[in-house]
Amino acid sequence: MSALDPATREWLEAQGFAVTDEAAWIEALTHGSFNGSGGAAAVTSKDYQRLEFLGDRVLGLSVA
Repeated sequence: MSALDPATREWLEAQGFAVTDEAAWIEALTHGSFNGSGGAAAVTSKDYQRLEFLGDRVLGLSVA
């Protein structure tokens, strides 16, 4: 997995986010169709869908 883009890191820090775990931020900001070479295809790296599912479950439990 590549390092977080410096411009993205700067923007996140300007918004008040602590960037201590770059891998988590990359996963949270990566769309499932991104394959790392500029095209759309199936990808083996992590994307935000797992985190989205977890967040939906947490919200569902808190509302229930």
